[in-house]
Amino acid sequence: MRYLLHHSDAAYDTATKAYTFTLDKRVANPRTVRINKCTYTAATAASYPSVVYVRSNALAAMAQIKHTVELKASDHENNSNVIAVLEQTLAGHYALKSKDIVIPVHGHTAHSRSFDFYFTDGPTVLDGGASASGGSGGSGSAVTDATIEAFTDPTIWLDLAPARTLTAAFATCSALGDLPKYLYSRSPTPAGLILAGNWDFELVNMKTGLLGISRDTDPSLGHGQALNDSSYPTNGWDQEFQVHHIFKSHSNYTQTAGLFKLNNNNCYVWIAGNGGVNFRNSSNQNVTLTNLSWIPNRVYIISIKRAYDTASSSYQFHWRMEDVELGTAVTEVSDAGAAVTSSEVGWSLGIQGMYYRHIGGPLIGANGILQTEYDNSITWLKNWYGETAASGGEEESSSSSVNATFFVELDVKRRNK
Repeated sequence: MRYLLHHSDAAYDTATKAYTFTLDKRVANPRTVRINKCTYTAATAASYPSVVYVRSNALAAMAQIKHTVELKASDHENNSNVIAVLEQTLAGHYALKSKDIVIPVHGHTAHSRSFDFYFTDGPTVLDGGASASGGSGGSGSAVTDATIEAFTDPTIWLDLAPARTLTAAFATCSALGDLPKYLYSRSPTPAGLILAGNWDFELVNMKTGLLGISRDTDPSLGHGQALNDSSYPTNGWDQEFQVHHIFKSHSNYTQTAGLFKLNNNNCYVWIAGNGGVNFRNSSNQNVTLTNLSWIPNRVYIISIKRAYDTASSSYQFHWRMEDVELGTAVTEVSDAGAAVTSSEVGWSLGIQGMYYRHIGGPLIGANGILQTEYDNSITWLKNWYGETAASGGEEESSSSSVNATFFVELDVKRRNK
């Protein structure tokens, strides 16, 4: 007999955070219970675990054998009610990858008329309701400049406004072909956060009527690589932070381009030849991400959260990269960059040693990983570009807080009478 268990059909207990399904009658003469499918989407929260345990007291009580042991510092031989482990597919989204979970059960003791399920991050029970810290996000005109100004702890906001985009002579840059040499961060980030180019850069069209920044189109006037914060340290960075940047990829797959970096290795990101996206991890090793890639002449928003993962006791980068015009996004979780120290050397738009071949737009950074600030940063960048917020279901962020959802398919084999 196949049992389909959907979250919308369960009774949810807010105290135990467990879901219960009540049967019309008990399961007769069961022999084994096979878990064919199981998916889980966590409620909106500031961060998400890398794996999720599926627990069931009812199925554990029916089990004929000790099927799972959770290793601990002591008393690790105690039986466990974990019936499956779900692996993260996208941030906050989990699925069963093992296809051979079969639990032999006692037919004569399987008298229960209910199935219960709850989900945990290790021993911590996950709430089925959206966390208040997750926030509701923002979309469209609801997100304004004032929204970003109200962030708890903003660290950088490059908006490319003429008043903060200046030539070598400190004249404002507002027209196609103007040559910026300095970028000032917008209030309320530190007033002393000033990025200076190794050469003149140039304002070019990201799309008709919208200017972004790139290297000088006249090669005889130097090759722009990066605009560096030379006035560090301008602000303090927490171990958990987020950064968002909109850019248009250049036209040649075979050439690298540096996007941005904090310090040397805290958050060091570039797009590589052949469509890859690279960063430096906590061991100062260059890593090519698996899910993220770019296509020439496309507009992307790349977002990074540096968040602590309790399962691995380490920090992780939670990546999200959206094709703005298509409204589709991919995500990935990786090792983080180097630990934040008290001697950071500031931001760089672009990376010294790599030509700035793409077109850069605004960049927003903030301490903390509040989901509302994450969502609002992405929406502000979309508004700057002139696109409405996309709602793709595969995104890490969401335009609204959502409760947890799940689906389980059980196959119960019965004994022959």
